[in-house]
Amino acid sequence: MHWQNQAANRPPKYPTAGLFRRHRHCTLGREALPLLREEGPAATSSRRYNAYVAGVDTRLMERERLSPLSSHSAMSEATVVLELFLDWLNSGYSRHFRLAERTEGGAIAEDGTSRIAIEVRPLIEVDDQAWLAAREVLRQRLGEETPGAYALWVPAGAQLPAGEPLLSDFAAHFREAAVRLGPHERSHVPLPVTLLLRKNSDQGNVVSVSGGLNMHWARFTDLVRGTYDLDSTRLHRLPESEEHLEGLIQRIVETSKQMSAGQVAEIETIDAWTVQRLDGEAGVAIIGAPPTATADMGLAVRRNFRRILVEAGPALRETNVEFRALIVIGYYARMEQEGATTAMRGYDPALYAGLDFICLAADGLVKPLIQPAAIPQTPGGSGPQP
Repeated sequence: MHWQNQAANRPPKYPTAGLFRRHRHCTLGREALPLLREEGPAATSSRRYNAYVAGVDTRLMERERLSPLSSHSAMSEATVVLELFLDWLNSGYSRHFRLAERTEGGAIAEDGTSRIAIEVRPLIEVDDQAWLAAREVLRQRLGEETPGAYALWVPAGAQLPAGEPLLSDFAAHFREAAVRLGPHERSHVPLPVTLLLRKNSDQGNVVSVSGGLNMHWARFTDLVRGTYDLDSTRLHRLPESEEHLEGLIQRIVETSKQMSAGQVAEIETIDAWTVQRLDGEAGVAIIGAPPTATADMGLAVRRNFRRILVEAGPALRETNVEFRALIVIGYYARMEQEGATTAMRGYDPALYAGLDFICLAADGLVKPLIQPAAIPQTPGGSGPQP
């Protein structure tokens, strides 16, 4: 931590701050990507098709004359989610579904006795061209330095790391975390962030919290002496370890004991970006949305989820298969913070009649919102369960 009015007596920083060189203020950066020469309409059509398969925004690629596929394969969010859903489905129902064909919005999977149609849709549409370009820069950088296939789940509200030395440091720690993972295992990449603690007065015993630690504000009660404001808006996702949270709270409490009214202290910690090992030999997918799109997702999710059900439901019901699944992608910091479950409770069940599965994919996990108790080995899928 750093005392703003006692710089000469600066105590040691939190150890994890040493993972990265100091980079307090960074902005979205742009780096040169491989150029693609103009080769006429046929080349443009091919480029659009390759970009669709890779999940890259074609308008941005064509405007910037960039190649949608680098030497390190891109993976779309839908590709990642299909793999996670089939792994969840096979594990939970003791089946062996495998992808048989890709469709415009998802895929058909089969296990020899049954077929399932799967539609994948994002709950938030992303059309921020600067953010998409920055994501592609980061994706190519991570793919260049890390063998294997991985998904990186960006915490809601977080800015993408860009600029040096932050980008190089993040890539190094991404590789360090990624290469230790087995298939579908999850871990996190640490990104350094700073919390600001301000002591307002010596009276009371309360900490008003904004940002990522807001849900834990009650844990400070009776542990501090005085009135404080804690700014944790740079913190978007904590590591899953309870020990990490307890240790962070203890450091904040210990810091408060050394403060006088009017002082502001900086407390170093980390933002945990989930990384997940996937099947396949190479490729990196970055799953997330810009901070502006996730600032207030409640209304957008309710509106978009209903629209997705209206659009995808009829198409799935018309498919000649035994089972039908709709998977929505949520850009939440943690699965327990998702709002799709609440949104579904307000919909007319007729919207999703005939669908056997409706699932949410977020933070590397799959959560069923509707699922059958069992799926039989013979044709004739089960109806939806509330």
